[in-house]
Amino acid sequence: MKFLFDAALFFEKLTNAEVRAAHRLLDRADNADRLGIEEMKNEAFLNLIKQVYGFSPYYQKIFKEHGLEISSFKDISDIQKLPFLTKDNIKAQRDSLLSINIDSSECITRNSGGTTGEPIKMEINKQARINDLYFYYRGLRWMGYSPGQPMVKFFGGSLGGNNAPTLKNKIKKWVSNELFLPAFNLTRENAEQYLDIIKSKGKTFIQGYVSSLYTLAIYAKELNFKGLHIQGAFTTAEQLPPEQATFMSEVFQCDVKGFFGCAEINCLGFQTKMGGNYIVPDEIVHMENCKHPQTGIDNAFLITSLYNYRTPLLRYLNGDTGKLVQGEKYTEIQELSGRTADMFLKADGSYVSSILATQTMQISGLSEKIKRYQLIQTQPGSITFKYEPFSTDLSGEEKNHLLSVFQQRLGPEFIIELNNTTEFVKSVGGKHRLMINNVNK
Repeated sequence: MKFLFDAALFFEKLTNAEVRAAHRLLDRADNADRLGIEEMKNEAFLNLIKQVYGFSPYYQKIFKEHGLEISSFKDISDIQKLPFLTKDNIKAQRDSLLSINIDSSECITRNSGGTTGEPIKMEINKQARINDLYFYYRGLRWMGYSPGQPMVKFFGGSLGGNNAPTLKNKIKKWVSNELFLPAFNLTRENAEQYLDIIKSKGKTFIQGYVSSLYTLAIYAKELNFKGLHIQGAFTTAEQLPPEQATFMSEVFQCDVKGFFGCAEINCLGFQTKMGGNYIVPDEIVHMENCKHPQTGIDNAFLITSLYNYRTPLLRYLNGDTGKLVQGEKYTEIQELSGRTADMFLKADGSYVSSILATQTMQISGLSEKIKRYQLIQTQPGSITFKYEPFSTDLSGEEKNHLLSVFQQRLGPEFIIELNNTTEFVKSVGGKHRLMINNVNK
């Protein structure tokens, strides 16, 4: 299969100019040091400035309002002359944001996950999406996977359903050696069927939502399932709690690493070591930290997509938070904290980081007692902790211990209600959310 994948890639490079351009970037990056990567970023940024100045009505207006010209930008550091771009800006100004020199027929449309409300529709031009794809594959290599190796993916669909309706898609999945299994259909009753399918792949990697892979690990442990040869597990779309990563690693006998991205800008970070920093593909994206203008929370992300010319995103406040640091060659995300929209509100108006949920589970020592959990806030000072135990419910002593840990983390003024349930709130895209702030919604 590796041979077929390499042959398909060679054919794509021969016939597709955008693929060749993406590989020129990759080849240049391979031979560059930190200064070389910075030079690549500066070039891409200045080209993006010329694009939006000439063809995006929204940015033409922004430049005029702030007295900016193309000559106002010398390198990426000058990006701070531009204001933040918010989700509200995109929703209100979507048509004027679009570049008029790129036809929508040349683009694909992506929808955001809708975690914070109504999903945002984004048109992505061909070069941007091809860059996303090939830099994503490079990121997987960083994580230990070589394209063409077996990969079992847990996302949407239905077990036994037709998840590759066209011949082209069937050939693509066959050549890439990928098998898709429906993430949301996994139950205790069919878990052994899922595990048998993975076992039949031999030495394979697995990828999917954190909640899906974690649930699979729970069932594998309950069944005492033998014979899996999982080489690595990659999580995506949801925050990867350390205690869940450790549990999955013990069950699957492999490293568990996270991939960070969003629908608007696909590739944002790759965890190359289990529990380590996320490496940012600086060649195609620029990331900054800021204080969130509404909540005042530190380390909110500002993200600039350097190659999406159709829907330019410069200093986009995408709703995620994390601490950025400078690595030896690339920017790194040292602490991926979660979404600002899901941080909890205290009675004094301050916010509690969305890492609260995972830290509390670690401190409580109850990770192996609780299969799935979720924190929901409907008013300041009040939280519901929804949880599904592995089998039997928590004992009275365990419940009191959990409440005590929450009280220490949140403060004595918080009222915490425990709710044993199998019903959890999901985003529009079906993702499991650890913390949900419904105050004033």
